[in-house]
Amino acid sequence: LSLRSPRLPGIVAHSAGNHAQAVAWAARIRGVPCHVAIPSTAPPNKIRATRALGATVEVVEPSLASRERACAALVERGYAYVPPYDDPAVIAGQGTMVGEIFAQ
Repeated sequence: LSLRSPRLPGIVAHSAGNHAQAVAWAARIRGVPCHVAIPSTAPPNKIRATRALGATVEVVEPSLASRERACAALVERGYAYVPPYDDPAVIAGQGTMVGEIFAQ
């Protein structure tokens, strides 16, 4: 989330693990609620780690449609949706991360 974003009621995402944790961490440092839809097939340690970062986790059926449905109601209430892929801002963030790794 951009530090220039207006105050949000929260953020919502869906993921089976790493993206879920990254979004939960970002929400925690921004001080906003986070809700993550995680498929029931996700490893239990990923679910625990996401909850440990402060996110509300909703375990859903392992389909894209069920994960997107879980996010939709919160998006309607003004939550910012952070997609796990196929989004220019997410792709750019992943690209800068690679540059940071190489710089070390």
